[in-house]
Amino acid sequence: DPQYHYDVIVKAMKATAAKLPGPVEAIGGSATGAVSANSEATWCDCFPNVPPDVYKEKVVPIFNVIAKNEFGGVPIKVINDGEVTAVAGGQMIGEGCLFGISLGSSEGSG
Repeated sequence: DPQYHYDVIVKAMKATAAKLPGPVEAIGGSATGAVSANSEATWCDCFPNVPPDVYKEKVVPIFNVIAKNEFGGVPIKVINDGEVTAVAGGQMIGEGCLFGISLGSSEGSG
């Protein structure tokens, strides 16, 4: 159910935002599956039983809708969780050409 995921994501984000010293100015995140350059969830294995038309309407824009409707339209950037792993690894060791693997309920790499 895409609405369930929307509600859970928003609840967690708002709980975190409440701890910040000021308003949310931008949002960055990661997600499983394929995320477009525009932070659209083009494919996500969290929604295996969502019909294609509902997926396109509710899931693909979910991150941008959250930023717009829940956080006043602040900029948002969401990338694949495996890519986040590689970026974090590069920052930790100060090297490039890394391959990161993110293991959780599914597996992502980047």
